[in-house]
Amino acid sequence: MVGGQEVLSSNTLGRSVVNSNLQTTGVLKNLSVSGALNIADSVHFNPVSERFSIGTADANGVLTVYDSENDIELIITGNPDGTGNIGTYNTKSLEIVTDNQVRTTFHATGDITLGVEGRDTTIRSYGKMGIGIKNPQEQLEVAGNFKFANKLFAIGNCAPTHGNFLQGDVVWNSEPKANSFIGWVCVVGGSPGQWLPFGSIVPQ
Repeated sequence: MVGGQEVLSSNTLGRSVVNSNLQTTGVLKNLSVSGALNIADSVHFNPVSERFSIGTADANGVLTVYDSENDIELIITGNPDGTGNIGTYNTKSLEIVTDNQVRTTFHATGDITLGVEGRDTTIRSYGKMGIGIKNPQEQLEVAGNFKFANKLFAIGNCAPTHGNFLQGDVVWNSEPKANSFIGWVCVVGGSPGQWLPFGSIVPQ
């Protein structure tokens, strides 16, 4: 007893004991911390910023995991506009893996790789897809030229007069009208190669 209050019994510290320099404890069943948390200078919680971090005290996300050996900082956080972020905070690529196999890579440069070269990967997409299109109306919309089976499909108002092309490349007529053609096809590859019109548009 101290000052008439029980401070220590055979198995209990009194409620008046609020400060301690304990350095070793047994198994804790419950632990409540009202301030900052620091476990072995490795696990941190800042109650002011409400950020939790492992491997660093300087969290750049609501949840931060820092791998000091490889200098990679992974974060989960939110933005004022209501969106969320999951990824790397520093200039490092991010790989999504399953079964310890890389499935998707978000490169530090901003490029995205689905699957891995040399490994057969099935990619499924449901709904409309736009490449260079903000709001696609069809199942697939492309804002520019594209290649299919190594053949170019382009848009123009005449056969190309410069550039390198392969036999089988096609330019679709951007201004089709009566007595013109649907497009031009490269029959001899070269620069620009030999092009012939196809698909005569003849009024009935």
